[in-house]
Amino acid sequence: MYAPLHDPAGFASLFGSPAISVAVFDRWFRARRLEIDQEMELLEANLRECPMPVEATGHAVVDHWVSETRRSSK
Repeated sequence: MYAPLHDPAGFASLFGSPAISVAVFDRWFRARRLEIDQEMELLEANLRECPMPVEATGHAVVDHWVSETRRSSK
C-alpha cells in the first residue's frame, strides 16, 4: 500500500479530504464497469482494509453495502 494512504492525514494531503466521499471519488476517479465478479471481491477486500472513514453517499443501497462491508472487517 502507498504509505501516505495509511491514515486520514496522509489521505488528505493527497486528495484534499480526510475521508472517502462521493465528491473525492468524482474528482479523482472514474468507474467504467466491473469486468468480472472477482473484481467485486477485490473491491470489497480493499474496502474492508481501508483505514479511512467513508462518508455516506445518500444512496441507501450503496450506503448499506459499504456499511455491511466495513462492519465485516471488525
